[in-house]
This record gives sequence, structure tokens and C-alpha cells, in this order.
Amino acid sequence: MPISGGVGYSGPREVSYLFVDGGYLRKVAEKFGNEIYGGVELPINYAALGSRFTKCFYYDCLPAAGAGERSAAGNGLVVRQREQLSAIRSLHGWHVVEGVIAGEGNRARQKQVDVQIAVDLLTHSHRRNMHTATFIAGDQDFKPLVEAVVREGIFIEIWFEESSASRDLLDAADGRMRLDPYTVQRYLAGSIQRTHPLPKRSSGSRKHFDPRTLDRSGECAAGSVDLYRDGGVYTIVRPIRDADGDYVHMEHHDLDFLERVALSTYGEITWKPAQ
Repeated sequence: MPISGGVGYSGPREVSYLFVDGGYLRKVAEKFGNEIYGGVELPINYAALGSRFTKCFYYDCLPAAGAGERSAAGNGLVVRQREQLSAIRSLHGWHVVEGVIAGEGNRARQKQVDVQIAVDLLTHSHRRNMHTATFIAGDQDFKPLVEAVVREGIFIEIWFEESSASRDLLDAADGRMRLDPYTVQRYLAGSIQRTHPLPKRSSGSRKHFDPRTLDRSGECAAGSVDLYRDGGVYTIVRPIRDADGDYVHMEHHDLDFLERVALSTYGEITWKPAQ
């Protein structure tokens, strides 16, 4: 019972922590930057990424001493990574844990980070410091960790990129959210959002599309896909999973760009001419 005249607790009703495998998230951003924009760097806006979480924990590695600093390019990369880690540390509610990369080339291996992720996730779960955990990762090696968090009674959700995430890891979690180009775009720096917009995306029926404008149809891992061409505007239309008669529309005037985004969003599309 609160003390008479005092103020009751008014903090968050649900405490949510975010855990980020920094190397994994960086590779996701690099993948979309290469596939969609031809090698453009897509810097993450970590303040936006962590905006709905009570605390955020970021884990990453810097090259081992002497490994990445033997050239001007390697030294520049290390400097940029250090600056990024410093910027993340300065954000409200964010905490950075550093490991090291041991070895070079194909023999390079991440050290300390995976263990620290496991220690922190299990510690916060066991102590009931959080109600839910969100984990940005894709490595199958994290499956036993996720299973242990689930056994602790903490709801854990994995944020993942389709082509790089272990299915076993996803199946072990309570929930999942796919990091496609549109999801990642929400967490990019504002300058990149303005200079590198994605095709307009909306949802609705397919009825207003004139069948005569159907250019081709196809199939992908996500299901059937149709491409319409109306004047100089192209629209890719796909049924929405678990929706009754709704479709997602992606529209752009540049067909090559539209297809690159569709490839990163839906996977490989096998097209056939319209009948």
C-alpha cells in the first residue's frame, strides 16, 4: 500500500529490452544496400530502432589489434566502427558491449560477443528485469539460448532477414518479425530515407487494375505475383498472406528498380508472359 500523500509508481507497464547482434544487422543493411542501390551504405538510425524499448543492448566486434589496421582502408574502417559504437553509447537507454575479431580472412572469428549476449539475455530473464525481449539475430547457434529464455517464461521475438536466418532459431522463439527492405527503411538515417526512397507500397483489392494492363505473372516463395503496366507506371501486386482478398501493391516508374526491391522483398520471381 502506498504511503499516504505519496506518488504511486508511474513507470512503464511493460518493460521491453532490445538485444542486437551488431554484425548481423550490419550485414542485413549491406545486403539491401548492395541488392537495391548498387552498393550504397545504409546507416541505421539507432535512436529510431530503440524508440519503443526500455533498454537496448548492442553487441559488436572490432578487428583484432593489427589485423584490420595494416592498410589505410582497414584503419579507416576501424575508425568508423569506433565512432559508430561511441555514437550508439551516447543514446538514451543504449548499452554497447564490444568483442574482438580473432584471425583474418576466412579464419576470422567473433570472440566474446556471443557469450556476452547469452549471459545478458539469461541474466535479465532470470531476474525478471523485463517482460519481453526482442533479439535481432539469425545464427542457429543462438537456438539453445532462445529456448532457455522461453523456459524462463520471457516472451522473446526474433527480428530476422529471410535469406540469412536459421529456421530452427525462428521456430524456437515466441514471435518473429521479418526485416525486409521496407522494415529496415523505417530505421535508416533520415537523409537516406529522403534520397533513396523505396517504391510506393499500399494494400487493397486488385479490382481497379485493368486486366488489359497486365504485363506478366509469376511465382515466388511468397506466392503468386502479377506485374501491371499503366503508361509509365509499373505495379507489382501480390496477395497478402492470411488476408481475405487483400493485396499488397508496389508501384514505381523504374521497372529495374522495382524488380530489385521485389527480389529483396519476396525472393526470386519466375515470370511468364501474360496470357
